[in-house]
Amino acid sequence: MEKPLLPLLKPELPLPGKPWLLLSLGPSSFIQDRDPLPLAQALQAAGAQVQVGRYPLAPAHPFPAALDAAWAQLQQLAAARPRGARLGVAGVESGGTLAAALALRARDEGLQLGVQILISPTLDPMLASASARDAHLGDCQCPLAQGWRDYLGASCDAAHPYATPLATSRLAGLAPALLITGNQHDPLRDDARRYAERLQGAGVTQHLIPVGGSWTARAGFPPDREEDPDDGLPTWTPVSQAVRSFLSSA
Repeated sequence: MEKPLLPLLKPELPLPGKPWLLLSLGPSSFIQDRDPLPLAQALQAAGAQVQVGRYPLAPAHPFPAALDAAWAQLQQLAAARPRGARLGVAGVESGGTLAAALALRARDEGLQLGVQILISPTLDPMLASASARDAHLGDCQCPLAQGWRDYLGASCDAAHPYATPLATSRLAGLAPALLITGNQHDPLRDDARRYAERLQGAGVTQHLIPVGGSWTARAGFPPDREEDPDDGLPTWTPVSQAVRSFLSSA
């Protein structure tokens, strides 16, 4: 059964000028039902109106089911947005994968996006980057490794640009991108860096911003108690600040 969409989150301190309306996609490693609200609330604190997106999980729903569900929500949001509102997508971890894929699909299908915000996105199904290897993400018991296997399903899907955006050869014409990573303990920071380099090479406006702390625990990674003794929303404050600055200049 599909979960109903949550009510639109409205900011207490809106950004000046035209409003931003963002579809927010939380983490799941493609297979785990996790809380989507921390990211959405961080985007709300940045001054945007936020629709919390929901998407079906693998293995019961392999690619492209999650993308199709997110795309339908993005189209619905675009049709209902207030006059003059600018549209964007945002996601963390596997939600970042879907947000990047939505930006590709929006370009291909003529839906204008103003931004894509990718927070520690998991973009390499091989989990072969140095930061991922250091965190042992490729281990058989790692949720991301299992999630990629279940999400991709048939091996041919791994070559689809919407399934693995990092592998696509056509990135020109995408919405401006903000890529945010955690500190040196963020195992997905290399995926974000590689994608930022590829976007730059394709002429896409991009900003790669590392933030302090271990807020990536919200994406399912073990928290670093020395840096992150609190398990609440304040750990997302640097993310909100980076997003607000980016949206203000976009």
